[in-house]
Amino acid sequence: SAHDDSVESGHVISQNPKGGTKVAKGSKIDILISQGTEEVSIPNVEGMTQEEATRTLLKEGFVVGDVTNQYSNDVEAGKVMSQSPSANMKAVKGSSVSLAISQGKEQGTIPDLEGLSLDAARSKAEAEGFLISQSGSEYSDIPANCIIRQFPSPGSKADKGTTITYVISKGQEDKGVNVPNVVGQNVESAANMLTNAGFRYYTQSEPSSSPAGTVIRQSPNGGTTANKGTTVTIVVSEGSGESPDAGN
Repeated sequence: SAHDDSVESGHVISQNPKGGTKVAKGSKIDILISQGTEEVSIPNVEGMTQEEATRTLLKEGFVVGDVTNQYSNDVEAGKVMSQSPSANMKAVKGSSVSLAISQGKEQGTIPDLEGLSLDAARSKAEAEGFLISQSGSEYSDIPANCIIRQFPSPGSKADKGTTITYVISKGQEDKGVNVPNVVGQNVESAANMLTNAGFRYYTQSEPSSSPAGTVIRQSPNGGTTANKGTTVTIVVSEGSGESPDAGN
């Protein structure tokens, strides 16, 4: 038996002696039976360029079938990422092998995350196929926990899956304000001035030649800088007499 592309499997390819030849009865006639078209292994062309794959397949007796292009995170652009039928499968010579060619990583447009809250920024980035990661934090006029700036910049092109780094706002820096000078004020006025300026106050009293109820000393001093919420101690005059005892 033998493979033959033109004779169906199981049919006679040839005989010896040939038909029509006169021979003695009982003579032996040799016949060659067809095994049909020979099947051979399909070569592995994954990782090759389309041109290289085509040459390899033609050399082994195959032809290139459908060619599609697909994105891939792993296979370099222009290389074969898959084939069908798979490598090492058996097929008759002349069969077609389909190829999927890598387009490389899919690219997208970097979204604008600046000014967004962290949760909103993450949702927006992930919807576009990107990741985010904090690279620092700074004081800013932008509300706390919102993004000040990012890299890559909005509108630029990058591979899907790229990580966008960002700087997060810590809010406005409390640089401090001037402490009001309340020395000489009566205690009620002094308290109002300090409260309106954003400070707390703590009152002490001691005998003094200044009129009773007048602020004679404060700490921190008026005109110095302190953070809002700082407690200012004010010392109030009890007058020149002895300190009156409560209830007497």
